[in-house]
Amino acid sequence: VQGCSFASLPFWLKLSKAKGKRFAYNCAAAGLMVFTICLTFNSSLLLGYFCASGIGLNLIVVYLIPYSMLPDCIEEDEYRTGRRREGIYVGFFGFMMKISVTLAMGFTNILLKIVGYQAPTETCGNGVGEEDEDLDENDLLPATQNFATKQVIRFLVGVGPACFFAIAMLCVSRYPITKDYHDDLLRKIEEKKKLGLSQAPGSVRVLRTKSQDERDNRGEEDEF
Repeated sequence: VQGCSFASLPFWLKLSKAKGKRFAYNCAAAGLMVFTICLTFNSSLLLGYFCASGIGLNLIVVYLIPYSMLPDCIEEDEYRTGRRREGIYVGFFGFMMKISVTLAMGFTNILLKIVGYQAPTETCGNGVGEEDEDLDENDLLPATQNFATKQVIRFLVGVGPACFFAIAMLCVSRYPITKDYHDDLLRKIEEKKKLGLSQAPGSVRVLRTKSQDERDNRGEEDEF
């Protein structure tokens, strides 16, 4: 999966530059939906490898595109407010990523425990004694999982992610910052910087320069 992701990276970069980030994301998400659903109903090892390769080819976009959209949002905020707030955006973005991973892992573990998942025998600590050193690794694994566990695992790697990809496609489809819009936005920001103004529609904020901030700080110190 990881190898296919790295191999497909140049293709997705070219596609996002040519057609836009929204188009590239939706293409990859659609591909992920197809391959994950196929993986849900897969019963062949060969088909499993094929689906895993297809997932790998598209999976890199899930990480690449959102991170590349973040600077666009920061620049849009700069145009509207006259301030750059990268720290707030990056911090919130990273926080939500960590929260989503934590919730997903916790929900998965709880769900598997409810349906009766049999965990492998411990191979460290006091799980396996010296008398068991000659056991084969396969002897430490459960012979089989119950039907409910197998179905839940299929759902967690197949239909479940496909549903979230569909929701993501709907959200990204409403993403308003296209390539032409972004280029025009950068041009307007540069013009405002040259004029020393950052007045957006409905806003009277001024785009402050470093020298202006230094003068204000000196004035506040003189008052004290």
